[in-house]
Amino acid sequence: MNLLFSIDRNCMELLLNCLQSVSENGGAKTYDAYILHSDLGMAEKAHICAYAPTNVSCSFLTVPEEMFADFPETKRYPRQIYYRLAAAQLLPESLDRILYLDVDTLIINDLNEFYSTDFENHLFLACTHIRKFLSRVNQVRLDLEENVPYVNTGVLLMHLPLMRKDVKLEEIQAYAADRKNLLLLPDQDILTALYGHRVKLADALKYNLSDRDIDFYNADPSHTKIDLDWVKKHGVILHYYGRNKPWKENYKGILGVFYEEINSRRKGQEVPAMKSQLTHLNQQMKELIGLYGKSLSRLGISENELWIWYTLMVLEGDFSQQDICNLWSLSKQTVNTIITHMTAKGLLTLDSRANGRNRKMIRLTPEGRAYGEKAVRPILGADLRAFAKLPPEIRDILAYGMAQYLTALKEELPLELNSGN
Repeated sequence: MNLLFSIDRNCMELLLNCLQSVSENGGAKTYDAYILHSDLGMAEKAHICAYAPTNVSCSFLTVPEEMFADFPETKRYPRQIYYRLAAAQLLPESLDRILYLDVDTLIINDLNEFYSTDFENHLFLACTHIRKFLSRVNQVRLDLEENVPYVNTGVLLMHLPLMRKDVKLEEIQAYAADRKNLLLLPDQDILTALYGHRVKLADALKYNLSDRDIDFYNADPSHTKIDLDWVKKHGVILHYYGRNKPWKENYKGILGVFYEEINSRRKGQEVPAMKSQLTHLNQQMKELIGLYGKSLSRLGISENELWIWYTLMVLEGDFSQQDICNLWSLSKQTVNTIITHMTAKGLLTLDSRANGRNRKMIRLTPEGRAYGEKAVRPILGADLRAFAKLPPEIRDILAYGMAQYLTALKEELPLELNSGN
């Protein structure tokens, strides 16, 4: 089953909850999730892939910023809301249908009936939440024919071959530019105005159910009341649209229990996964230290001495003992002992001419540089050569991810262990 999402980096946890609900309740064995975005880095993509359910394969599609550069956007309606309108242009041509879901949706029952619906030459299968009076208001506001429904774009089954033929990005861009100051719910206004007559309606109480819909339905005394038992039996897609959301304060409604259950279950599943990942990371760091240790022991060089060689031969420039302490989180006593030892062997000199008597610069002697090039350089060059073999995006993840991890670890360690050397 093909799924489509449009997110920014602030929506990752909601996306993972939605994917978890799909995995548990959607009814398919496997899912291909296509994620439209413009601001996810490799670290964010790696996080999503690491914590997505095992039967969900995630593919990330970067949307060019210029594609929607002139579209109206606000904090509540960011640019990402428009990306679904260009799905036919952005997705692989091999796909024939895909289910778009807002990240504030959850799946609580089998999706197959909805997903396999006959389009009957429509572009979309979707729902409307607008009652008769407001439908007419929107028809007048958007200059629509009287039978055109106002579409909620949070759940859209897309007929991709027809969309490639009939949905024109230039037409969407022109409409947005012409009506920029008149759009209230921008993406829904645009899709309804241009393609509302090509939408096949589905039952909103099953496939786009919200607390607001339940309140409206239950307000009619002729209706049998919708309660949690009814939702569990008949509901398929829950949609926490609007401002009333169970992960925010002052939420009111009966559907929040589904969010709490899926969120708690997913977070509970993450803990063993994180423990396994952390164990693997610590094992790799121990192995990394061991690799250096074996090479250094043959030369009679300590690990801490290696970082002084690294500073002088790889970083180059002028460095004092204090600079080396700061660079490698070493104590003054440790650095001073190593510098004294290397100086006595004729490998280093201390030069105070450039920076005053109280801040002596450490220099390699000709003998020190010759020894370093012969004995130490092969070790120093190995890590750079190995790093160069990795794809650029993996190098970014390693550098960025380790920095983030160290920052978090410093916050969590006891103060006395984290106060310096």
